[in-house]
Amino acid sequence: SATQVEVFDSVGVGIVGRVVDGFNGCIIAYGQTGSGKTFTMLGADDYKLSGSGGSLDPGLGLVPRCCALLFEKLPKGFTVTASYIEVYNDSVNDCLGENQKTKYLALRETAKGHIEPDGLTRVPVSQTAEVMKTLGKGDKNRVVAAMAMNPRSSRGHGMILLDVFNAEGLPYSRLTLVDLAGME
Repeated sequence: SATQVEVFDSVGVGIVGRVVDGFNGCIIAYGQTGSGKTFTMLGADDYKLSGSGGSLDPGLGLVPRCCALLFEKLPKGFTVTASYIEVYNDSVNDCLGENQKTKYLALRETAKGHIEPDGLTRVPVSQTAEVMKTLGKGDKNRVVAAMAMNPRSSRGHGMILLDVFNAEGLPYSRLTLVDLAGME
Protein backbone atom coordinates (compact mmCIF):
# COMPACT_ATOMS: atom_id res chain seq x y z
CA SER A 1 0.00 0.00 0.00
CA ALA A 2 3.05 2.31 0.08
CA THR A 3 3.30 5.06 -2.53
CA GLN A 4 6.27 5.46 -4.85
CA VAL A 5 7.31 8.54 -2.84
CA GLU A 6 7.18 6.61 0.45
CA VAL A 7 9.28 3.77 -0.96
CA PHE A 8 11.84 6.22 -2.34
CA ASP A 9 12.01 8.18 0.91
CA SER A 10 12.44 4.96 2.89
CA VAL A 11 14.88 3.13 0.60
CA GLY A 12 16.31 5.32 -2.14
CA VAL A 13 17.30 8.55 -0.39
CA GLY A 14 19.73 6.87 2.01
CA ILE A 15 21.31 4.63 -0.62
CA VAL A 16 21.87 7.51 -3.05
CA GLY A 17 23.34 9.58 -0.20
CA ARG A 18 25.88 6.84 0.50
CA VAL A 19 26.79 6.63 -3.22
CA VAL A 20 27.40 10.40 -3.26
CA ASP A 21 29.64 9.87 -0.18
CA GLY A 22 31.78 7.36 -2.13
CA PHE A 23 30.23 4.03 -1.16
CA ASN A 24 28.61 1.49 -3.47
CA GLY A 25 24.86 1.04 -3.08
CA CYS A 26 22.34 -1.48 -4.33
CA ILE A 27 18.55 -1.74 -4.40
CA ILE A 28 16.99 -5.09 -5.37
CA ALA A 29 13.31 -5.74 -6.18
CA TYR A 30 12.35 -9.36 -5.43
CA GLY A 31 9.02 -11.20 -5.74
CA GLN A 32 6.86 -13.38 -7.92
CA THR A 33 5.77 -12.47 -11.45
CA GLY A 34 3.19 -9.69 -11.40
CA SER A 35 3.91 -8.58 -7.82
CA GLY A 36 5.04 -5.06 -8.83
CA LYS A 37 8.84 -5.29 -8.97
CA THR A 38 9.17 -3.44 -12.28
CA PHE A 39 6.49 -0.92 -11.25
CA THR A 40 8.41 -0.21 -8.04
CA MET A 41 11.72 0.14 -9.84
CA LEU A 42 10.63 2.08 -12.95
CA GLY A 43 7.14 3.40 -12.30
CA ALA A 44 3.86 3.42 -14.16
CA ASP A 45 3.96 2.38 -17.84
CA ASP A 46 3.64 5.99 -18.98
CA TYR A 47 6.91 6.84 -17.23
CA LYS A 48 8.69 3.50 -17.31
CA LEU A 49 11.24 4.15 -20.04
CA SER A 50 10.40 7.58 -21.37
CA GLY A 51 11.98 9.84 -18.77
CA SER A 52 8.83 11.97 -18.91
CA GLY A 53 7.35 13.53 -15.82
CA GLY A 54 9.27 15.50 -13.25
CA SER A 55 11.23 14.05 -10.36
CA LEU A 56 8.27 14.88 -8.11
CA ASP A 57 5.70 13.08 -10.29
CA PRO A 58 3.94 10.47 -8.11
CA GLY A 59 4.10 7.82 -10.89
CA LEU A 60 7.90 7.64 -11.03
CA GLY A 61 9.64 4.60 -9.56
CA LEU A 62 12.94 4.17 -7.75
CA VAL A 63 15.20 4.29 -10.82
CA PRO A 64 14.23 7.75 -12.10
CA ARG A 65 13.94 9.12 -8.56
CA CYS A 66 17.38 7.79 -7.57
CA CYS A 67 18.89 9.17 -10.77
CA ALA A 68 17.37 12.61 -10.20
CA LEU A 69 18.71 12.74 -6.65
CA LEU A 70 22.13 11.43 -7.70
CA PHE A 71 22.54 14.10 -10.39
CA GLU A 72 21.27 16.78 -8.00
CA LYS A 73 23.77 15.84 -5.25
CA LEU A 74 26.75 14.92 -7.46
CA PRO A 75 29.82 17.01 -6.65
CA LYS A 76 31.04 19.43 -9.34
CA GLY A 77 33.25 17.78 -11.95
CA PHE A 78 32.00 14.25 -11.21
CA THR A 79 30.62 12.17 -14.09
CA VAL A 80 28.32 9.14 -14.43
CA THR A 81 28.06 6.27 -16.89
CA ALA A 82 25.09 3.92 -17.26
CA SER A 83 25.26 0.24 -18.12
CA TYR A 84 22.38 -2.19 -18.45
CA ILE A 85 22.87 -5.93 -18.17
CA GLU A 86 20.63 -8.94 -17.97
CA VAL A 87 21.56 -12.18 -16.25
CA TYR A 88 19.73 -14.96 -18.09
CA ASN A 89 20.44 -18.72 -18.17
CA ASP A 90 23.81 -18.27 -16.42
CA SER A 91 24.95 -15.69 -18.99
CA VAL A 92 25.49 -11.94 -18.76
CA ASN A 93 23.86 -10.03 -21.61
CA ASP A 94 25.04 -6.48 -22.38
CA CYS A 95 21.68 -4.90 -23.25
CA LEU A 96 23.40 -1.79 -24.64
CA GLY A 97 25.96 -3.55 -26.83
CA GLU A 98 26.03 -2.39 -30.45
CA ASN A 99 26.79 -5.85 -31.82
CA GLN A 100 24.08 -8.08 -30.38
CA LYS A 101 25.74 -11.16 -31.91
CA THR A 102 28.35 -10.85 -29.15
CA LYS A 103 26.03 -9.64 -26.42
CA TYR A 104 26.95 -12.30 -23.86
CA LEU A 105 29.96 -11.20 -21.85
CA ALA A 106 32.53 -13.20 -19.93
CA LEU A 107 33.06 -12.28 -16.30
CA ARG A 108 36.58 -11.20 -15.34
CA GLU A 109 38.24 -10.38 -12.04
CA THR A 110 39.45 -6.81 -12.62
CA ALA A 111 40.83 -6.34 -9.11
CA LYS A 112 41.15 -8.68 -6.16
CA GLY A 113 37.58 -9.69 -5.35
CA HIS A 114 36.02 -7.40 -7.97
CA ILE A 115 34.22 -9.12 -10.86
CA GLU A 116 33.12 -7.20 -13.98
CA PRO A 117 31.59 -8.23 -17.32
CA ASP A 118 34.39 -7.99 -19.89
CA GLY A 119 33.66 -5.34 -22.54
CA LEU A 120 30.57 -3.89 -20.84
CA THR A 121 29.05 -0.91 -22.65
CA ARG A 122 29.16 2.29 -20.57
CA VAL A 123 27.08 5.25 -21.75
CA PRO A 124 27.94 8.72 -20.38
CA VAL A 125 24.83 10.28 -18.80
CA SER A 126 24.29 13.61 -17.06
CA GLN A 127 20.55 13.70 -16.40
CA THR A 128 17.67 11.36 -15.59
CA ALA A 129 16.10 11.60 -19.06
CA GLU A 130 19.35 10.31 -20.60
CA VAL A 131 19.39 7.33 -18.23
CA MET A 132 15.77 6.50 -19.02
CA LYS A 133 16.40 6.81 -22.77
CA THR A 134 19.40 4.48 -22.41
CA LEU A 135 17.26 1.97 -20.51
CA GLY A 136 14.61 2.18 -23.23
CA LYS A 137 17.21 1.18 -25.80
CA GLY A 138 18.46 -1.69 -23.65
CA ASP A 139 14.98 -2.90 -22.74
CA LYS A 140 14.46 -3.92 -26.37
CA ASN A 141 17.28 -6.45 -26.00
CA ARG A 142 15.90 -8.21 -22.91
CA VAL A 143 14.48 -11.71 -23.00
CA VAL A 144 10.72 -11.61 -22.32
CA ALA A 145 7.88 -14.13 -22.52
CA ALA A 146 4.17 -14.28 -21.77
CA MET A 147 3.29 -15.88 -18.43
CA ALA A 148 -0.07 -16.70 -16.87
CA MET A 149 0.36 -13.82 -14.41
CA ASN A 150 1.97 -11.29 -16.77
CA PRO A 151 1.71 -10.97 -20.59
CA ARG A 152 5.24 -9.53 -20.88
CA SER A 153 7.42 -10.98 -18.16
CA SER A 154 11.19 -10.52 -18.06
CA ARG A 155 12.87 -13.91 -17.96
CA GLY A 156 16.23 -12.61 -16.75
CA HIS A 157 17.41 -10.36 -13.95
CA GLY A 158 17.83 -6.73 -15.11
CA MET A 159 20.68 -4.73 -13.58
CA ILE A 160 21.21 -1.00 -14.08
CA LEU A 161 24.73 0.08 -13.15
CA LEU A 162 25.41 3.77 -12.56
CA ASP A 163 29.15 4.25 -12.17
CA VAL A 164 30.27 7.53 -10.62
CA PHE A 165 33.72 8.95 -11.43
CA ASN A 166 35.43 11.74 -9.50
CA ALA A 167 36.73 14.96 -11.04
CA GLU A 168 40.01 13.21 -11.95
CA GLY A 169 38.07 10.51 -13.85
CA LEU A 170 38.78 7.78 -11.28
CA PRO A 171 36.08 5.31 -10.14
CA TYR A 172 34.33 6.73 -7.07
CA SER A 173 31.21 4.65 -6.41
CA ARG A 174 28.46 2.61 -8.06
CA LEU A 175 24.69 2.54 -7.70
CA THR A 176 23.24 -0.80 -8.78
CA LEU A 177 19.48 -1.03 -9.32
CA VAL A 178 18.17 -4.58 -9.83
CA ASP A 179 14.80 -5.81 -11.10
CA LEU A 180 14.90 -9.57 -10.52
CA ALA A 181 12.96 -11.96 -12.73
CA GLY A 182 9.83 -13.48 -11.20
CA MET A 183 10.61 -15.97 -8.43
CA GLU A 184 7.53 -18.15 -8.27
